[in-house]
Amino acid sequence: MRSRARLLPLFLLALLLGATASAEEGRAPSLTRLERGRWEPAGAIVRARVESVRDARAPGGALGRQVVRARALKVYKGPLAPEQVFTLVVYGQRPTLDPSRPSVPYFHDGKPSEHIFFLARGTDAHAWRLQTLFDMDGDHGAEQAEAVETLATWRAMNEVTAKAQKVVDDLLRMLLRGGPWTRTYAARELAWLAESRPESFDAKARRRLQRAAPMGTTRDQRFWTRRALASLAATKDAEAQEPTETDPWRRAFLEADDPEVRLKVLTRLHASRGTLFDANAWWAWRRLEPSLRAWFLDSLIESKRAGIGAALRRAYGVEEDPETREALVRALGFLGGSGDVAWLVERTGNERLRRPALLALSRIGTPEAREALQDAKQASWADQDLRDWLRYLLGEMKGGSSPGSGG
Repeated sequence: MRSRARLLPLFLLALLLGATASAEEGRAPSLTRLERGRWEPAGAIVRARVESVRDARAPGGALGRQVVRARALKVYKGPLAPEQVFTLVVYGQRPTLDPSRPSVPYFHDGKPSEHIFFLARGTDAHAWRLQTLFDMDGDHGAEQAEAVETLATWRAMNEVTAKAQKVVDDLLRMLLRGGPWTRTYAARELAWLAESRPESFDAKARRRLQRAAPMGTTRDQRFWTRRALASLAATKDAEAQEPTETDPWRRAFLEADDPEVRLKVLTRLHASRGTLFDANAWWAWRRLEPSLRAWFLDSLIESKRAGIGAALRRAYGVEEDPETREALVRALGFLGGSGDVAWLVERTGNERLRRPALLALSRIGTPEAREALQDAKQASWADQDLRDWLRYLLGEMKGGSSPGSGG
């Protein structure tokens, strides 16, 4: 009887491990770097609030040891439950980028803090060991929490194809709309996925990535998005996934290698149809050489296709050439409306785009645009010359007293 009593806990433990393994087997495989590198090895992943910290440095030891009591707020993985208080033992010091303080304690007693912990079972059965953490009080805490929430959604999916599609869609959304940390994270994950599972990207996803690649605001973002595109191009050209063009002018445009020939194709189309700025407009824009885009914008203004400000702003977002970006801001003055005022006001923060944006606001001429011009006169960057020019744009200067237009 005594031997059976000893075997019972082992049997229950094996049963529990078998059930956990079965549950994991039913899920789709890991597709992202964060899943494989941090999620899978962790015994528990939890958002928690630190309640107490006790330093327990060994006598004569160089490495510190902290015993932390934390309260679980949300559990993403593992046996912990919300509101459960658990013990965490942290060895060593936290590395920093400060040469004068190369390492610091992970936690400070009496200073409340909130984190997402990636935990492993420690040598003590009643305590956890820290693998890594995200600080919710840091500069990017909210972005990191959103990434973990999204990853938890992916982990719950069972069908591989559906998961791959959602992962790519979510990462592209993060790349386009996320904050600084989120964009770099998404770019790195997209590059990793493009190398490990390029079949996860359909033709639409590849085109979205192509349009997003120039938008990276940091060197890391641009490096990883271009690396993703290079990996995809090595397996299958994204353009080859597009349906065969049946429209004769589109075929002629694609087959023309010489920019001057492309310009003639567009000119003939414009003369014969009166406009090329409907369904074909942004199809052509994505394929135009920078030298032809100025012509495109001039023709767009001549066609008086008003109310297309959103399309122009979208083109600006993926444009790398500074002169073309300036031309897009100018074009909004002829083709934009009240919905573009706030966007143009944001562009006045860029010294190069300031006068083109103010001139565009004066051409829009709505009450909102004129109010923005009045506010600009009080801006810190408005010197006397610029204020006089703004008065001229607002019609407050008469006769021959107008200053140079500057734009």
